[in-house]
Amino acid sequence: MDSLSVSASISGLISILDLIDGKSYKYVKEVRGSTQEFKKLIDEMTDLYGILNQLRLVVSRFDDESISSAIQFQHIDICRTLLDRIKERLDKADRDNISSQKSAIGRTISNLGRALIWPFSVGETKALIDDVTTQKCTLMLALQVGGMNALFDALGGRRIQGLNLETIQVNVLGLRNDKSISMLNQNQKKIIEWIASYDPSQRHQEIATKLRQSGTGR
Repeated sequence: MDSLSVSASISGLISILDLIDGKSYKYVKEVRGSTQEFKKLIDEMTDLYGILNQLRLVVSRFDDESISSAIQFQHIDICRTLLDRIKERLDKADRDNISSQKSAIGRTISNLGRALIWPFSVGETKALIDDVTTQKCTLMLALQVGGMNALFDALGGRRIQGLNLETIQVNVLGLRNDKSISMLNQNQKKIIEWIASYDPSQRHQEIATKLRQSGTGR
């Protein structure tokens, strides 16, 4: 995906989350005894919203293939499908939508006699939590890899425009797990190992070994 398409797609996801947030807030205010699962889902969607905004900022700052190559179309498409599914169910359960076709008196009577009910069962809500968490991890990884690609460009001399090296190092350390490292080629791995912090005691031991005189026992 080119950078403009990525940015537009991410903006679309953020817009859907804005709508979901507005509808979910009604349940936070009006539904008594909300389940922990419901509250957890709201928290997860809030986190996803933050990640998408970070991703949009990164894409807008580094508007080239170094970022967009880390974000595949299926990442955006799967996330959109999930959010559309949540929004559709919330729309169907929204009292305002149901009452919009009735008279003013009919809407008042309907709202008085109809409690606001969360449209997902506990099991469905737990499944949605898992799905949203998966999307969070996928997009966060794309954000980290995208930041790394921008770093490699900078190290290659193509860009150094106010790059926040401290932030990038945090992302580098976050990438040092098997799943993330497996996505990088050998040259990228060498750069990561060079940037990331190391154990100084190991370096001291190497120096001591080189300085030790053979045959002295020291």
